[in-house]
Amino acid sequence: MLTADGQDRLFELLGATMEVMGQEYTPAALLLMVSDLSAYPLNETQHALARCRSEIKGRLTLASIVERIPSANAHLPAAEAWALALSGQDESETIIWNGEVAGAMADARPILALGDKVGARMAFMSSYERRVEQAKAEGRQPNWTASLGSDPARRQDVIEQAVEQGRIAPEQAKGLLPSPDRLEAKLALPPSPEEQERRRRNANRMIHEMRRVLSSDSRSDLIAQERKHEREQQEQRRQQLLAQAEGANQ
Repeated sequence: MLTADGQDRLFELLGATMEVMGQEYTPAALLLMVSDLSAYPLNETQHALARCRSEIKGRLTLASIVERIPSANAHLPAAEAWALALSGQDESETIIWNGEVAGAMADARPILALGDKVGARMAFMSSYERRVEQAKAEGRQPNWTASLGSDPARRQDVIEQAVEQGRIAPEQAKGLLPSPDRLEAKLALPPSPEEQERRRRNANRMIHEMRRVLSSDSRSDLIAQERKHEREQQEQRRQQLLAQAEGANQ
């Protein structure tokens, strides 16, 4: 939350931006926008306003500002979160996720265990979007943590990438990785043919899954499957109601 001085500065920046963009405003409107934007760091909002001035030709809106604030969009899109959570079902795979992804996957896992991948995805999406909305309403940013897999080489790559992305601090990463000597000793041993084949299958499966989930064609297929799944559930419910009605009439 911005301090009083930060809010005063944001008030000035908003007013100046609207003037530059040739837009009329009232102090009351600016105060409302300042209140809504106070949850974000001032430097991020300042950069977002600079982008608005250079990119927007029409009216400046609160939504156009927020969509350019990095911390306001730190949560993963639902489809990407699902693909991440799904990859974590491989015990050898290390993933970097947050409480919203982990909680949604906990809700979806019982359905996934039954083999209903479409139903599991629907449950995950609903739970995840609800959790993200709650986090945003409370002004909470994603709290990234590591779920460690058994493959040490893959663990190293994922954690180093997370540090580069700013999701895990370097000090935290050191505690998640084995010592350099231990890691070097592990990597010095060539993997067995069975291990090489297992890694190849896992890599191909993950690539296929990511492409399937994130591609537009796959999304269309999944939507169709979800609708079919919903219709089947509705029909099942209808049959149950009919059976109950017949039993009551007898």
